[in-house]
Amino acid sequence: GSCKGAPRYDHSELRPFSKLPHALNRPPVNMDEVCEVVEFLAKEADHRLKSDVQTPQILLVIDNLQDILPVAGSAFCRQLEHILDLGPQVGIGVILATNRPEDGRLQDLLAGMHMDRIVGKAESAGQAAFATGRPDSEAEFLDGSGEFLAMLGSDGYHFQAAWVSDRELNRYLNHAGQRKPTLL
Repeated sequence: GSCKGAPRYDHSELRPFSKLPHALNRPPVNMDEVCEVVEFLAKEADHRLKSDVQTPQILLVIDNLQDILPVAGSAFCRQLEHILDLGPQVGIGVILATNRPEDGRLQDLLAGMHMDRIVGKAESAGQAAFATGRPDSEAEFLDGSGEFLAMLGSDGYHFQAAWVSDRELNRYLNHAGQRKPTLL
């Protein structure tokens, strides 16, 4: 299946990131655009593998994956799995974010893959176990204001990230968007 005709994917809270001077794309506003980005990067991964190219480094960030998987279709999932598989070899990193790590579709997509994880506050002990891969992580007790668990292999590390308000983020992004990269 494809994303044609899929429901709107509107996460307007991501739009300010399009102001970053090194952003390749603005955040997609519909499922067709989400699928186009993933299709492009799957082809880019193949091109880089054949050409033995790893630069420039590309980072694909997919937020709210739980909203995408039910409607994206099998082609999207195959392409995303392809990127996840080849990405480390060809300079394409992937960050997947979800509010429902226990979703069976996500589990199917990630089956057999060994990835480091950053986990925020979980809603329950069961969700924490799915998110961290450990039944005793206690991620459900994180405070939700920048406190995370970094799961690196079988080891878990607590860390505190800076919390940034929407106002501060927009101020920074407006400033960063005004700066253009210097051409060498």
